[in-house]
Amino acid sequence: MMIRILISILCLAAAAPALAHSQSYGYLTVTPSGDTLTGSLDLAVRDLDTLYDLDGDRDGQITWAELRAREAELQAAVLSKISIGVEAGVCGLKPNPVMIDSRGGETYAVFPFSGSCPAYGSKLMISYDLMFN
Repeated sequence: MMIRILISILCLAAAAPALAHSQSYGYLTVTPSGDTLTGSLDLAVRDLDTLYDLDGDRDGQITWAELRAREAELQAAVLSKISIGVEAGVCGLKPNPVMIDSRGGETYAVFPFSGSCPAYGSKLMISYDLMFN
């Protein structure tokens, strides 16, 4: 009996803690209207930090100032990885100011955009590959 207790204690002491984080999601919204569109891409700030090392002061927190300091770079990266088009061609997208939102206890950077497109057909084609580097 004592050997079982000793083995149990040794196994518990040797076990490494399990580290995990919840799965994150990106949210893309696109609203076409005539030959224009508006939309936004919401991405978890922690995922953006993983890709772009946003924590400038290394304190473990991403502040609004740290995000804003890299806003132009992030907007360009986000829009370069989104392609929205129609059969006649690709829509030209331009960024709008970044915002912050919260969903399920997670902080998201919201990248709104607007654009103009060739005449819409029956299909709107969307391609996105930012988080698949």
